[in-house]
Amino acid sequence: MQFGDVVFYSILWPILIILFWLAVLEPLVPLWGAWIVSGIVDIYVLSKYKFGFWNRKHNLKKSEESKDARRNI
Repeated sequence: MQFGDVVFYSILWPILIILFWLAVLEPLVPLWGAWIVSGIVDIYVLSKYKFGFWNRKHNLKKSEESKDARRNI
């Protein structure tokens, strides 16, 4: 997944969630619920970006482990 895909999905998901919310769930829960759900979905999409801010330490650790594994071969 490229960075442009992440930006596109983080813009698209709130729009789709809010439209669905207005069509189906608005009588039950106010619109602020859609904003909360779309924020959670955006955080999930951003966390899955492999070069993202949150995964940088994890990716560095994996690269160090793979270097160690290559040395042991």
